[in-house]
Amino acid sequence: MEITETSQAPDEKPDYGIIDMSADKAADYHKLEGGEKAFTNDYNLDNVSMDYQAINNKIYGTAKLTSTTFWNYYGGDDHKYNVLVTVTDKNGQELTIIDQEAEQSTDVVINDESGLLLNIKLNDDATKTSAIKVGINNLIKTQNTYKDVDGKGAKYSVKIIIPSNDTSHGDIVLQQVFYVKEECVAYTYNPLYYNYKEDKRVKAAQCIIDGQPNIYSIFMAISALLLAEQGQMIYITPRSFTSGRYFRLFRNFLFKHIQIDFVHLFNTRKDTFSKDNVLQETIIMKCSPKKGADYNVVLSYSEGLSDLATPAIKEVQRKEIIDLTSKELILHLPVSLEDEKIIRLFKSWDGNLNKYHIQISTGPVVAFRSKEQLCETSGEGTAALYWLHNVVKMLADHPVVKEGKPQFIHINEMSVSTLLPNKNYVLLRRFSSKDDNSRLIAAPYFGNMTSCAHVGIENKLNYIYRPKGHLNRMEVMGIAALLNSDLFDNYFRTFNGNVNVSATELREMPMPPLEVIESIGKDLIAMNDYSMVNVNKIVNKYFM
Repeated sequence: MEITETSQAPDEKPDYGIIDMSADKAADYHKLEGGEKAFTNDYNLDNVSMDYQAINNKIYGTAKLTSTTFWNYYGGDDHKYNVLVTVTDKNGQELTIIDQEAEQSTDVVINDESGLLLNIKLNDDATKTSAIKVGINNLIKTQNTYKDVDGKGAKYSVKIIIPSNDTSHGDIVLQQVFYVKEECVAYTYNPLYYNYKEDKRVKAAQCIIDGQPNIYSIFMAISALLLAEQGQMIYITPRSFTSGRYFRLFRNFLFKHIQIDFVHLFNTRKDTFSKDNVLQETIIMKCSPKKGADYNVVLSYSEGLSDLATPAIKEVQRKEIIDLTSKELILHLPVSLEDEKIIRLFKSWDGNLNKYHIQISTGPVVAFRSKEQLCETSGEGTAALYWLHNVVKMLADHPVVKEGKPQFIHINEMSVSTLLPNKNYVLLRRFSSKDDNSRLIAAPYFGNMTSCAHVGIENKLNYIYRPKGHLNRMEVMGIAALLNSDLFDNYFRTFNGNVNVSATELREMPMPPLEVIESIGKDLIAMNDYSMVNVNKIVNKYFM
C-alpha cells in the first residue's frame, strides 16, 4: 500500500486509509475444506498469513512506531482493538456477522459456524512474535445467500480496527476481502425409495412429513433448499408426491421453493422398469429456484424406453396444472389435448362430495385384527363382508368365494364397532395400478340387498355415504356411474400415479352439480342397462 501525508485540520486524526492484508481472495466454494484445514499449507485456497515482518510494516510502520512503542498510542489503557467481519446482503447493505472486541495481551481465535477462521497475535515487546492468519472453510455462505458482487460471489470483509489514543496518530484499519462463489453444479438424483416409520432423518424434516411418505421426498426437499440461484435439480422419482394427503405438506414446501421446468412421463412402467419390481408410476422432473408464480412447464411423454428419444412434447402454463391457491396443491400432468380439455371441465365445477354433505371413508374391518370374527357361511348373527374382489364396475357382488377371503363376519361385542349400519353406499376399491384398465372401480350398494342391520366393509375398500341421512338411489347410481366412467378415470390419471385411490383426493375432487349426478342415476335406472358402454354414453351426453 502507498502511504502519503496529507494536510489535516487541528485536532483531526490523520487518515491512513484502509490497509490491505493482501490482494482480494477469490474462492471456489466446492474446493473449500472443513474445519481448520483453512490454515494448512496444502489448503486449496491461499489463506492470508501475515508474519511479524508484514505486521511491523503495515501496522506499526504505518503509524511510524515500533512494536514496543505502538501500544503507548493505541488501544487505550487496555490495549483494545476490534475484529469486524461484514458481508454484502442481497439488498447491497453491509451485514455484520462478527463484531468482537479483543485485547492485545490475549490471542484471538475465531472459528465458528460463520465459516471465517481468524488467529490474531499482536506483540508489545520483543518476547512475543506477532502473526495474523485469516481463512475460510466450507461453512461459509455463498452468493446463493448473499449478493453476488460483480459476478465474483459473496463479498466478505475482515477488518482489524485499532483506534489511536490521540490526534497525532490515525486509526489503523487492516482489511482482507474474500469473494466466495458457488458455481452451479448439475446433479441428477435417483434417491432411495422406501417408506419409513422410525428414522433419524424424520426429525430433520418434520415440516414436510404427514403420515408415512416415502423417504425420497426428504431428498427432494433438501435439494430444493440447496439449489443455487441459477441451478437445476433433476429427479427420477415415483409420481406419488403429486397428490394425496401424505405428501401435502411436502408439496406445499416444494412449490414454495422451486418451479417445475420439465416433466417426462412414461405411459407404462412394465416396459421401462421391467427389471425392477416397480408398483408406482415413475417420472423424470427438472426444477429450478422459484422466480415467480407465472411460468411455463414443458411436458414430455413416451410409451417407454423404446421411444424415449422421440417423445411427444407440449408446453403448458403453470396455472393449468397446479393451483397454488388450493389446499391440496395437486400437480396435474396431462399428456394430450383431451387430458387438458378434461382438466378444464373439472375446474369449471365448484362442487365436491363435502359440499354435498357426502363423505368417503375407509372400510373399518381390518382382516388380520378381526380374524376370529370372520366366517365362510352366513347364519344368524352374521353380516355380509365385502372385500376388494367383491367390487367390480357397477356391481357389488356377494358372496364371491375366494380362498382366504371369508364372506361373512360375526356380529358381537368384539366386531360391532367395525360394522356399518346397513344403508345405501357407493363402494370403491382403494388400490389400483397405472397399468390396470381402470384406476377407479366403484359399485352401488343398496340397503335392501340384505335384511341384516349391519354390513362389513373390508379395509381395502372405501365407502361413500351421507353421514346425516341416506344417499337416495339416484345419487348412488349417479356417483357410481361417474367414478366408473372413462371421463373420471382419465381425469384421475392426470394427477394420480399411486397404487392408492386416496379418500382425501376423492373428497376434494371436483364434482358436477348434485342435480346432474341425480339425473345421470335416474337415466341409468330408467334404462336398466349398467354396462360400461351405456354408463359412458350417458355420462358423455352431459359433459362431452
